[in-house]
Amino acid sequence: MFQPHVSRAFLVVLLVLAMCGVGVGVARLAPAGASGCTPGPGAYLVGCNFTGANLTRANLTGANLTRANLTRANLTKANLTRANLTKANLTKATVSKATVTNATL
Repeated sequence: MFQPHVSRAFLVVLLVLAMCGVGVGVARLAPAGASGCTPGPGAYLVGCNFTGANLTRANLTGANLTRANLTRANLTKANLTRANLTKANLTKATVSKATVTNATL
């Protein structure tokens, strides 16, 4: 029976990459405030978890929020102009008076 040999160095590299959120076909589901999940204009926030976050008046212009979890988030008066919200979870989110001009929903 063939058993492939995997070096320890290779496994260490894979572990380090996984800890940095790098993967092939695996969504990064990091909590809000984690490295890479800081909201701001043009931010890459794919798969970030903002459950219950207070994002009142947040400037998320052009941010990529694909598959982000915004359940119960407060987005009152947030600027989501040109933001990508493809497959984002907005269940029970407050989005009153938010700007969503040219946003992808």
